[in-house]
Amino acid sequence: MYFLLPIFVSSIRLIRLKFSICLERTERALSSTSMAESVLFIFFTRKRMEGSETPNTYALAHRALSSKRSLRRKSIHWWFNVQTWFMNTILWMFVALSTRCRRTQRIRYIIDNYSKREGFFKRLVHGPEANCISQLRMSRVAFLKLCDMLVTNGGLKPTKHMIVEEQVAIFLLVLSHHRKNRTLITEFQRSGRTISTCVAKVLHAVLQLHSILFAKPKAITMDCNDDRWGIFQNCVGALDGTYIDVHVSPKDHNRFRSRKGDIATNVLGVCNPQMQFIYVFPGWEGSAADGRVLRDALTRRFRVPQGCYYLVDGGYANCEGFLAPYRGQRYHLSEWQNNNNPHNVHEYFNMKHSQARNVIERGFGLLKNRWAILRSASWYPIRMSCRIIVACALLHNFIRREHDIDPMEDEEIEEDEDDDEEDEEENFGGVDLCPTEAWTAFREDLAPEMYNAWMA
Repeated sequence: MYFLLPIFVSSIRLIRLKFSICLERTERALSSTSMAESVLFIFFTRKRMEGSETPNTYALAHRALSSKRSLRRKSIHWWFNVQTWFMNTILWMFVALSTRCRRTQRIRYIIDNYSKREGFFKRLVHGPEANCISQLRMSRVAFLKLCDMLVTNGGLKPTKHMIVEEQVAIFLLVLSHHRKNRTLITEFQRSGRTISTCVAKVLHAVLQLHSILFAKPKAITMDCNDDRWGIFQNCVGALDGTYIDVHVSPKDHNRFRSRKGDIATNVLGVCNPQMQFIYVFPGWEGSAADGRVLRDALTRRFRVPQGCYYLVDGGYANCEGFLAPYRGQRYHLSEWQNNNNPHNVHEYFNMKHSQARNVIERGFGLLKNRWAILRSASWYPIRMSCRIIVACALLHNFIRREHDIDPMEDEEIEEDEDDDEEDEEENFGGVDLCPTEAWTAFREDLAPEMYNAWMA
């Protein structure tokens, strides 16, 4: 850009020289015109005194001088216009060339960022397999398959400056490590707006896979080899509620304050014996009872297959489609340790019920252990936080399908064991979940059958 400076200075000097010449000519023209007028005035005055002046002679002579002066002014005006146009052209060329030089320098800066970004992405995805699993929570093969699914079924598209793989990697880092925008800006050399837009797009694409990634309910049959589930014929899985911390406005703190005193949302989760989620329903306030959340879920998409049921804890009613344990008896797994065997039919039923239903508590624990964004409150709005919770469950199912052995199960998992106190909340319409005699009789028939088979 600096090489243009001598050209610009020379142009300015030339313009100043032209202006000085033009002004000098103007002064000469005006002075000559004034002298001519003075001579003409003296000449005709003398003629008038002599009495030899003809009529209108002075007027004709003065008109001739005025015409000459007008032509001179027009030529001067035209010359000034030419000089002004020339100066504007030089200035425009200087500005255009200087802008082009700045753009060229900015492009070189982007190229440098591209090399850094490409290096980080290669180390993240195409580096050691253990590093890919640690950072993205899945193997390289599973990651590439997920990207293909998001393009084919989720509608995710690459942008002009970002491929699909990079978009998905950014989203997974946000979920798995709760990375903030400022950290991702440095790692991927992207702007904060680009990072936020990328997270929103990938989140929308993941939610489009709900019909593919959510597990389909499948009843337990007689040929089941799992001792925990084989005795619960026609059981589909287990359900429970958990608390996930969220950020809400101060005026909503009382509604979202859970029994533990945290600001959280009450999330209903349903999973099968393989620890894959069948249904996830976030959004209710932390102060809401589990039974109320379940009633609301039944008015939406959640359904119990005909003739099947789910295992629930003591916080729910023992009614059609939901088999609860006996109240007033030992139930939690910790109570059966150190050879504390059951003493009667009800305790044995509760022990077997707890062993099978524990899959949902382990599922919640594994889900929070896998995705760090669920372990602490994120600064996303409550609506987007609920969408992120569902996306985490969908990706959890995808990982368990694509890996023969879940890499996160090797780590110590803190089971999500909430209290199972009975809800004392009135029924606010919707589906009635009161205990029924039919399901009480079903449990009374099943418990002795299980106990006798154990004693035999």
